[in-house]
Amino acid sequence: MKTSPRFHNNIAALLMCAALPASGSAPADPAAAATFLSFETRIDGRCHNLSEGGKLAVMHNKHPTKAGLALAMLCLSIVASAEAEDPQAARSPGDMSVEERMTMMRTASLYDNCIYSQAIAKVGEFADIRQAADFAMGECRSKLTDLESTITGMGFGADYATAFAHRIRNRAARKILPELAVRKAGG
Repeated sequence: MKTSPRFHNNIAALLMCAALPASGSAPADPAAAATFLSFETRIDGRCHNLSEGGKLAVMHNKHPTKAGLALAMLCLSIVASAEAEDPQAARSPGDMSVEERMTMMRTASLYDNCIYSQAIAKVGEFADIRQAADFAMGECRSKLTDLESTITGMGFGADYATAFAHRIRNRAARKILPELAVRKAGG
């Protein structure tokens, strides 16, 4: 299961808070936080939506005081609320306007056109059509970077921009290979 950097930051904050002694002072060794938590994986058959095979991950608090758990939960909620109020938070793709979507598709079209022109121009120079496609993808990499920059410039997250660019790249590869096969065969 792939997790986001934000998830890891929340867990790190939780671990730091869980390691606090009852007096409220920070521990001398931040790595000591991990000693208060244990993780267990159970196959319960009900968590198929969360992980492959239905594995349930359970976290146990071994802090000497139960106040440690309450403090840890308080710290986690503070971190979560701070992220919710972050004005720099990435926009949701669901909030995309028609104009923004059109701009993205125009930029993606520039990448598609670059792939097509580069691959068709070089197909005769390569023994395998996949080499021609790879060459074109290398030549047009800057257009793909421009697409990612356009998306992040609109305020959308870098993860979304990267995923969208990968979809466009894969689609371009799937589209160009049949065309190159026809050209290579003399069609």
